[in-house]
Amino acid sequence: GDLDLAQEWFDKALALDPEFATAHNDLAILYKDQDRIPEAVAAFERAAECDPDSPLYPRNLADHYRLAGDLVLVGDLAPVLLRLGRARVGFAPAAQFAA
Repeated sequence: GDLDLAQEWFDKALALDPEFATAHNDLAILYKDQDRIPEAVAAFERAAECDPDSPLYPRNLADHYRLAGDLVLVGDLAPVLLRLGRARVGFAPAAQFAA
């Protein structure tokens, strides 16, 4: 299906450029849509590693840590998100996710 084809293209892009943060990010979204939360988290972690100056990837990672039920890791990302400029990505404090 379309999701399989999308994953194939992401895999090809990453084979050409393993540091392509956007491809890791989009692959993570694909995994999330397939309820493959552990793989989504790993792909978001990789995107954040590839582009440590972007607030988008830690924000997505925090959301997926929350989905995986790991609120401690969500809280651990708060300083990173604050440093990168919370207003740019609409960061919400980790306490919001605990409700």
